[in-house]
Amino acid sequence: MRSLRGKFDSKAKQDNLRNMLDSSDRKCVEAEAAMKQKEEELNATICKLEANISSLKASLADEESQKLVRVLFKRWCVGVISCCHCFFHNN
Repeated sequence: MRSLRGKFDSKAKQDNLRNMLDSSDRKCVEAEAAMKQKEEELNATICKLEANISSLKASLADEESQKLVRVLFKRWCVGVISCCHCFFHNN
């Protein structure tokens, strides 16, 4: 009787362990799927941020170019005015 009971207890323990293992496996699969989804979301965010960086760099380059044009034009105007001033005062 004792050996039968021991076999049933052993079988119940094995079943319990198997169920716990299956449950752990399911949780791992679910966690892996959640992490994969998070990774995809992060990659999409990275792509958007990289696009924003590129756009901002282009805007900055354009702004710096326009600023350089204004500075050069201002210098040119100052030079022309100085030249005209000298021309009219010397003649």
